[in-house]
Amino acid sequence: MKIPSEFDPIRPFEPEELPEAFERLLADDTFRRVMSYVLPEIPADAVAAKMRMCHTNLDFQKAFCYGFLDNLLKAASDGCDMDASRIDTGKRYTFVSDHRD
Repeated sequence: MKIPSEFDPIRPFEPEELPEAFERLLADDTFRRVMSYVLPEIPADAVAAKMRMCHTNLDFQKAFCYGFLDNLLKAASDGCDMDASRIDTGKRYTFVSDHRD
């Protein structure tokens, strides 16, 4: 699906854009400081190598996001669950979040 250009500032990166985006992040001092705080046990060069191995958005999510979010949930909440028992699987749904939940 082609996203209209008016959404370029907030749209997800396309896979072919990831290498350049990774290099911009890896060159950013603030990003490097944050990564050393978030992943203190992993050397910066190992983080960079792991990023460069990601060829799709899903690769990046699997390599970095899932573990980070799992650790965040364990450290900052009593858990996360979802009860879908009242959802009719024969219907379609759209779930909208304002990212402030």
